[in-house]
Amino acid sequence: MDREKVIRIIIGLLSFAWATYHVFVGYNSATFAASVTGKASFVFAEYSEYFGFAAALYIFAGYEIINGTRRLIPLIYLLYVVNLLLAAIAYGVRGPLLGQPLPFNLIVAPALVLDMSLVALTALLWMRSYVGVR
Repeated sequence: MDREKVIRIIIGLLSFAWATYHVFVGYNSATFAASVTGKASFVFAEYSEYFGFAAALYIFAGYEIINGTRRLIPLIYLLYVVNLLLAAIAYGVRGPLLGQPLPFNLIVAPALVLDMSLVALTALLWMRSYVGVR
């Protein structure tokens, strides 16, 4: 098996892992956001909905990467980068909808590792696919 196929399988599996992790953890995010601010809000339910939608996108992205799609690599890379930036904003500057940074906890660490791995590996795949870096 060539290196590109191995990278594709790893990215696909990491994307599926990201989706699975966020389906289970993400639906508690409204409760977590309420505990950070000290008040409950219907707006915080949007966090949970975001994770469900993002998980569906990550499943699609993983499937397309494993199947060898090349045209979608830039868009999939953009998806991964935007999600990593959202995490950086939420935990570094301020959480969207909260107006304050989210506190870092151990539940976040695996998600950040997955995010950074997906961004790095997809950039490598993109370079190998389009630029011809071997």
